[in-house]
Amino acid sequence: MEEAYNKDPNNPEYIWTSIHDTDGYFTENIGSNLFNQNPNFYKNFAVLRLLLEAKYQEDFQVAYVRCQTLLQAVYYLKKFELAGDPKPNVVLIGDINECFVVAGSTLDRYLKENLDWNIAPSSAGTAPENQKFVLQMVDDTGITPFVYEVSDPRVDLNLVLSTINLYAQGTRLYKIQVNEHNIRLAYDRFINSVIRVNAGPTHHINKKS
Repeated sequence: MEEAYNKDPNNPEYIWTSIHDTDGYFTENIGSNLFNQNPNFYKNFAVLRLLLEAKYQEDFQVAYVRCQTLLQAVYYLKKFELAGDPKPNVVLIGDINECFVVAGSTLDRYLKENLDWNIAPSSAGTAPENQKFVLQMVDDTGITPFVYEVSDPRVDLNLVLSTINLYAQGTRLYKIQVNEHNIRLAYDRFINSVIRVNAGPTHHINKKS
């Protein structure tokens, strides 16, 4: 990430960081701005903790490729766990063409595996000693994310937002106030600050506005 912290000036509670050397981590605090409007709403809020992982022109339609990247995400989740920080409850992975979303709880079982946690997360998916775990994830029927073709202007990004909403709600079984504005803010910065930097100035993404 180009900056360690970024905030939406209109919504200072929406905080974006690169904590634990991740490509990005976005959190929406309990209560948000609606707390000031209606104090009774706060009991219905969950906390969205969104981990972003940026890749460069991967084919996420291939399960093995998806799971290599997911194992990388597991290593980042382990960093949160070892630091005693709340783990991300939603993981968003994408490149300039595709993205997919998984619930953080889907990956919890892999935090208990006998992995070499000294491997850098960026190398976790390709490390020879981890390939059996990648194959284990490929066979895991609980990991079957839908891959969104975000480069196709016909694809509505709101479908991605709905999936993020669903997984964030499932974490606490509460309603969550996630809206198009704050998630688009996170995803747009994900594209602009991570993917475009990696891809170079001649690459761009076309998505429905």
